[in-house]
Amino acid sequence: DSTLELVSKTIEASYCVLLCINEKYRQSVLNQAEAQLAFRLGKPIICLIMQSGYENLKGWLGEIMKSRKLINYSKFTFEDSLKQLKSELNVLGNKKLDDKPLSANQIKLNADPDM
Repeated sequence: DSTLELVSKTIEASYCVLLCINEKYRQSVLNQAEAQLAFRLGKPIICLIMQSGYENLKGWLGEIMKSRKLINYSKFTFEDSLKQLKSELNVLGNKKLDDKPLSANQIKLNADPDM
């Protein structure tokens, strides 16, 4: 499968999409296509702010971020941010996650290798 086709299949099969937002993410055409597909499909989107100053973006990413849950990894400790993420996943109706580290079976990452 092409990269775009693989991303599309992954998003279509996903319950929720996590966007790890930083400058490289914002500049990536593939990431833009990924986020816009998740938006069009009505998938729950959680925005993980990975770089300071990316809370109030404009343009395509700012539009997708509107009214979405933002978890700011650049402002809080990793552990506190992870707790917020687990809590939000529980709110979305995902299976109950305890305070143990997430296993590879609980989260499937589809990351841009250039990030």
